[in-house]
Amino acid sequence: MTSVNKTSDRLFNNQALKNDQEMSNWVKDLEPLVKKYGKRKIPLDYKNRYQLLVMVVLAAQSSDNQINKVTVPFFETYPSMKELKKVSAEDLHPLLK
Repeated sequence: MTSVNKTSDRLFNNQALKNDQEMSNWVKDLEPLVKKYGKRKIPLDYKNRYQLLVMVVLAAQSSDNQINKVTVPFFETYPSMKELKKVSAEDLHPLLK
């Protein structure tokens, strides 16, 4: 199992994403970080805050270039947190190799 897959097991499992109320506030919760660091250029190719959040979590275990490659099909399959919270860690593994 790759380090990216181990990270997905810990961070994207259904236990961690069950509370809908907590999930609905994640954009608001990230706002202080976005205000503080939002203008800094980073090497991840993201289109929105959801993508940035997922990519930063994954990048902690892999290179930015690798994350940019694996997240293209990932975000096509799971375009938002709403879809992501329904999936099991096992379902994510093929997309995160």
